[in-house]
Amino acid sequence: MISYRKAKTEDVKELLPKLRAVDVVELLLSAGPEYGKALLESVAMCRGKAEAAIDAEGNVIAILGCCYVESNTNLGVPFMVCSDEVDKYPKQVVKDAKARTLKWNKKHPVLVNMVHSQNETTIKWLQRIGYTIGELNENWGYASAPFYQFYKVNQNV
Repeated sequence: MISYRKAKTEDVKELLPKLRAVDVVELLLSAGPEYGKALLESVAMCRGKAEAAIDAEGNVIAILGCCYVESNTNLGVPFMVCSDEVDKYPKQVVKDAKARTLKWNKKHPVLVNMVHSQNETTIKWLQRIGYTIGELNENWGYASAPFYQFYKVNQNV
């Protein structure tokens, strides 16, 4: 069973060396070699609402949140990075991610971020929890790599 608590700097530091290979590639391509710093900034942009996912042994296995965009409060930027340990909890991870997406989408009518075009597992997972995969941007991020935009729009707000 996974539990959640407010993410701390120490959680990010614990998770970084355990990140899934696909998350490391995506972070390197989008944020560059200082991706640990970028992850800390993302956690800070969640205004204290980023979460650390903790496994039964007390280990941090994921960090997730929805960043605020100061210039447009209707827009939220969801993110999640994980260790391979999340694979032990597939049903709970999907259920919890759907619930958090709905919560974030109530506060931010438009949720949007980018996913590396070759990260097929994450693309399928994003679709499963309710996101739409949008246009391909051939030159996005630090490395000008191909990334898809993904989004979810709440039209009931």
